[in-house]
Amino acid sequence: MENDLKCSLSGKTLRELTCETAEKVTPSRRPDTTAFVRVIDRVLHAMGLEVIGDLYVRDISSLPDGVHIAVHDLGIGREHDHVFVIPNTIIDAADPLFEAEKWRLERRVQESQQGMERARRNIQDWRCSFERHEAELAQTQEALQALIAAGKASITFEDPLEGSPT
Repeated sequence: MENDLKCSLSGKTLRELTCETAEKVTPSRRPDTTAFVRVIDRVLHAMGLEVIGDLYVRDISSLPDGVHIAVHDLGIGREHDHVFVIPNTIIDAADPLFEAEKWRLERRVQESQQGMERARRNIQDWRCSFERHEAELAQTQEALQALIAAGKASITFEDPLEGSPT
């Protein structure tokens, strides 16, 4: 992975390419960001995210949580902005594609763990609900048996086909 990306970077680090492109991108100018987007798209893809593709790069900012790439979509019938965030650990990695893949897998593991924890909580909630309803049913059955034993209630069943008690 690394060698292929290094060819695209032309001997620069991903941080250097990002900073270089960020200096060119301003709200008033639309420089050619094709080389940058081609490299960043491979990183975004390895992260399991959407890619920039042919969207217009509006801004590139380096913030404490990573590099923020703001893009603008001028497609027919739609116009929206989106921000891609690439963690600094990926931007500064010796092998950004490897680090991006690792980030994606770590995120998937974390999401799976969170899903399993939600499932455990749901099972516990359902178990408590089941036990509560089971106890209510037992109390109702006991009360009904007591009423029948005291002669204060009788059980009749309606025949659904005939509509009269049997």
